[in-house]
Amino acid sequence: MAKRIASTLLTIIMFLFSFSSIAFALPANVADKTIVVDFAEDGQDGIQTAINSILDLEESDKGGWTIVVGGGTYDRFTVPSALTDLTIQAAENAQVIIHTLRQEEPPVSRNDGGGINIFAKGTTLKGLTVQAEKNTQGLWYAAAINTHHEDSGGANISLAVENCTISGSGVGFGIMQDCPAFSLKGCVISGFAEGLSFYGDNWAVPKQGILITGNQFHNCGFAIHGYFGGSTENPGTITFEDNIITGTKALRSKVVIQDNSSNNSSMQVRIQDNRLEHGLIGLVMLDGEDEIVVNVLENNTFGENSFYVEAIYPGTIDLFTTYQSPPGSTGRWESYLTAGDHISSEQLAYIERVIAEANASGSTRLSITGIDAEHLVETFTRFKDGIYWVSEPPPSIPTPSPNPAPGENLPSPSTGSLTVTKTMADGNRSRQFTFVVTLNRALNGVYGGMRFENGVATFTLGHGQSVRASGLPVGTAYTVEEIENAGYQAIATGNVGTISWSGATASFQNIPLSIPSTGDMPRAILGATLIALSLLGLAVYHSRKSFIG
Repeated sequence: MAKRIASTLLTIIMFLFSFSSIAFALPANVADKTIVVDFAEDGQDGIQTAINSILDLEESDKGGWTIVVGGGTYDRFTVPSALTDLTIQAAENAQVIIHTLRQEEPPVSRNDGGGINIFAKGTTLKGLTVQAEKNTQGLWYAAAINTHHEDSGGANISLAVENCTISGSGVGFGIMQDCPAFSLKGCVISGFAEGLSFYGDNWAVPKQGILITGNQFHNCGFAIHGYFGGSTENPGTITFEDNIITGTKALRSKVVIQDNSSNNSSMQVRIQDNRLEHGLIGLVMLDGEDEIVVNVLENNTFGENSFYVEAIYPGTIDLFTTYQSPPGSTGRWESYLTAGDHISSEQLAYIERVIAEANASGSTRLSITGIDAEHLVETFTRFKDGIYWVSEPPPSIPTPSPNPAPGENLPSPSTGSLTVTKTMADGNRSRQFTFVVTLNRALNGVYGGMRFENGVATFTLGHGQSVRASGLPVGTAYTVEEIENAGYQAIATGNVGTISWSGATASFQNIPLSIPSTGDMPRAILGATLIALSLLGLAVYHSRKSFIG
């Protein structure tokens, strides 16, 4: 009887483990079109292998798949045009690293940008960490993520990139968007010649628009740069909002959008609620009757060494290019231009004279009007790194009382900023935390990225995000609190302080609280083991009952 019980129990356990592998560890679930990539089992080419396995299916089965990628360091991959609506995403709490522009992995065709190549419609990338080295092979479209296809063009390509970290080594593009349908949300892009580059020679912005929101661009020559050249009577909108752009004093990070259409409008543009440090926003030829541009200076926060530029072809208005720093800012204009192929000695002398006159009058506005019509808007398109606004402290900064009374008016200029930043030690991007900023002044209204009611602002931040309040009176005391952070220990620096002219920063890092570990046993095996043990107990009970009876 004991042998029979043991044999039966062994059969039950084997069945349970078989069932658990079907339920929890099946690499490809045809029912919900999901493939799970495990680095330990599938190796560094596991993502491409998963893509290729979908390509082997019937045509009717190739759309709508999701590839969930476990933690590990993977080779770059290509999504061909035969696939549609494919999502490639990191597994929850997994760090998925993709190496691109590597010396040992040069492009293999004229349609290969040296990184992740996306040639399909409806592709989405989520939660990936894409690292780029310096191997551009001289390709103008070399990119960590590329949609440029010289043979087919990009009309049938669409891409969404969400919550990804894309880091470079000072060259190439972070994302090469050579397609009309595109979105970029919640990403951090740093260290590229151009973070996001787009070249829409043959199309206008589609009706659904292009959304670029909640991203951070750090130390890129251009945060975004490009144009659309197709013409339409009712173009869609490029929305660039709630982004952070930071450059350096030597090289400003630029947001530049141009309409390349000679007939009708290619786009409408909405640029708002962005925060710039050592950066500029430049719009070129956005003067069509169907093109609507919101007030850029009023609707964005321009920090140190940051300014706005508009450039128009001659013949429409008398100002070819207008540079303007934020109202109320103090500083000067500087020129780094030299005579060469794109500017004559006479033109250079004129520009230097205009700059000297503007600085002598303390003007925050610089208008270039005297360049000949043959050079069109070269005063900006060729001078993106040629004319800068350099912030300077005001001649004297009044010393406010250390604890001013609510509503007290300080002498001008007397404003500073408060930046709140958020990082997660475990890299969790799904969790949002609520923050409350309390001032000792009953301020009301929008100050940069924060809205205050009676001196209190409430907002949420996730991993890698930040928000900046600008225009706060110097001497204002503040307290920043993080609430509803169950499961985490918050380590805060600078969360209590006073606003100064140079600005204040409150940084929060959250560390997960330790919880009892169940070891490395997979959930499926653990569940099956518990069930088996229960059945073992029942079997022993019944065998004993039978024996006693």
